[in-house]
Amino acid sequence: MVATGHRRSDLCPLKGQRLRPVFHDELTFGTWKREQPQGRVLRPNEEIARAGKYAPANWEERMTRTPVATSMTPDKSFEPRRIVIGLTINGASKAYPFDALVRQNLILDDVGGVPIFIVVGEGQEIRARL
Repeated sequence: MVATGHRRSDLCPLKGQRLRPVFHDELTFGTWKREQPQGRVLRPNEEIARAGKYAPANWEERMTRTPVATSMTPDKSFEPRRIVIGLTINGASKAYPFDALVRQNLILDDVGGVPIFIVVGEGQEIRARL
């Protein structure tokens, strides 16, 4: 993953640098709240909301219509904009189509010599564990 910049390239101090992956879970709000009962959610900034500077609620739907730009030859095994869950472990990478994960629910695999499992929880949240 390489930083490509921001709408204003002068605002991206990491432009052109290789980014470090960050571990994260994608959860529903309900699951997060059960697991982190003391957690807090920040209220939107009213000034930013009034100025219309938050991303619109239909951002994901709009992105499906955005052309895919790449200098690589497209891999025909996935159609453009197909949602995949990607993992990189020990320099090896694999991608799993989201719809296949939902259908199968439990995936047992090996990535970079490490056994993993991937599950889909309530609200279609995805968790991968080593």
